Amino acid sequence: MKNIKPRFIISFFILIILILISALSLKSINTLNNNSKWVIHSYKVKLGLSNNISLLKDVETGERGFVLTGNKDFKKFSDLAIPEIQRNILNLEYLITDEKQLLNLDSLKHLIDKKIAISYENINVREQHGLNAAVEKISSQKGKLIMDDIRLLTNNMEDLADKLLVGRTEVSHDSFLFAQIFVLVGGIISILIAIFLMIINNQSLTLKNKLIESEEVLTVALSSKQQFLANMSHEIRTPMNAIIGFTKVLLKTDLVPKQKEYLDAIKTSSDGLIVLINDILDLAKTDAGKMTFEQTPFKMEFSISTMLQVFDLKIKEKNLELVNEYDNKIPKVLIGDAPRLHQILLNLLSNALKFTPKGKITISVRLLNEDKEKATLEFVISDTGTGIAEDKLEYIFENFQQATSSTSRIFGGTGLGLAICKQLVERQGGTISVKSKIDEGSTFSFTLTFQKTNGECEKENEEVELDKEIKDIKVLVVEDVRLNQLLMQTILEDFKFKYDIADNGKIAIDKMQTETYDIILMDLQMPEMNGFEATEYIRNTMNSKIPIIALTADVTTVDAEKCKAVGMNDYISKPLDEQILYIKIIKSLKR
Repeated sequence: MKNIKPRFIISFFILIILILISALSLKSINTLNNNSKWVIHSYKVKLGLSNNISLLKDVETGERGFVLTGNKDFKKFSDLAIPEIQRNILNLEYLITDEKQLLNLDSLKHLIDKKIAISYENINVREQHGLNAAVEKISSQKGKLIMDDIRLLTNNMEDLADKLLVGRTEVSHDSFLFAQIFVLVGGIISILIAIFLMIINNQSLTLKNKLIESEEVLTVALSSKQQFLANMSHEIRTPMNAIIGFTKVLLKTDLVPKQKEYLDAIKTSSDGLIVLINDILDLAKTDAGKMTFEQTPFKMEFSISTMLQVFDLKIKEKNLELVNEYDNKIPKVLIGDAPRLHQILLNLLSNALKFTPKGKITISVRLLNEDKEKATLEFVISDTGTGIAEDKLEYIFENFQQATSSTSRIFGGTGLGLAICKQLVERQGGTISVKSKIDEGSTFSFTLTFQKTNGECEKENEEVELDKEIKDIKVLVVEDVRLNQLLMQTILEDFKFKYDIADNGKIAIDKMQTETYDIILMDLQMPEMNGFEATEYIRNTMNSKIPIIALTADVTTVDAEKCKAVGMNDYISKPLDEQILYIKIIKSLKR
């Protein structure tokens, strides 16, 4: 008993030290993350300054073209560039927080105003007094001297931005170094604890703890944003697959009301996190020009009504009315990207639901025009919600923008949804707009053109029961993560399917030498032999035609075409949807 109190005090003291080290490590990592955001902020400032120079050149081009030729079409260069310059200056005022930079920005605004005024003076001289008078005025070099001052001031502001960025980079390096030191110190203390307990208890235990080094270093995000996002997507989606999957499994069991309430909260939060991840990835893909769109036949009316079912419960919870107005003149089957259309509509409907405390939400789909090959549709989502201030409408579709500074605090969200909608619509050749009044509501509308077809589309993912004709199915699951293996076992047992588990592609191939399977569910990122390598071996070396469905958490790089290229029949993204998985398995087997 005498030894218990000192032992407890020492253990408690060491525990406090470990907690402190963990807190300091998290603080260093948070500092590193904030400085990464500052890098993006500095890039936007420099881009805005550079755009000003480019737009002023357009003003000069319009001025000189009109002076030399008298052709009023040249004035359009100036007329178009000046509003862009003004918007650019407003954006810079929003971005810049450094006092010295703000003073420089005021000087820059003054010089730009003078430059624009001189350009208009030269244009007026040309109109009123002719070419020679205008040329003589331009020869005074007054406009050129101001432009030189603008370039010099812009260069100074860019240099200052670079200096601020260098300072942040040094802080990031120090934060990363401190994080490493804290992790190292924590590891050393952990080892000392083990040794200390071994000495006190005279136990001959073998030390098996190994330090796991982090492979995700935020400092490389500056030069490899796309790869960073791909890795983060995979790493987050892999555990989220287990969290959401097991939550759904538990929700099917007998629960007391309080347990169901807690599980519903977990599922709602998990679904929200997945939506946020998807938004960030979609934004990155559109910025990089890697966004692709499917061209698949689908039934528009059925697709819209199925999508609206997602909102039934939420609409009823808020005592709102959902009105669906559908134009019967729209062709039944169209060719386009139904999932992307759903994404646009879900974003807009979610916004309407979030900002509408009472009243109704209306979705209207009508045929604008059509010919033998194409049909153009207009989609309108209107609500009776809080509305958006008129001065905010111009910026509402920009990244990370919301109606007010308090919107995120009160209603949540990141300000990415509308930016992604705009990108998705415009990259498909459509347009999107908004009308709104405070306390009266908002109306978002967009147009998209779809190819017409006389063919049929595949049966939509309707609610299905277990197919009684499909019996004695044996599935080979190739998955390296233990939690996901357990989840797949649970799902397949619900399907009444037999199964085997392989930790990687090499083990899967070994099992196929001795066992017979009806279908393979193949994870893509695994040690020793990944899913792509295993599929190529099964198709080319074993000459097997067994159906293979890819299971992937890497949604930024893997698509249907890449999976098909190596011989896979289909793919499904994590977190898995049990119904979609079952439908894909049945379809693959029936083929």
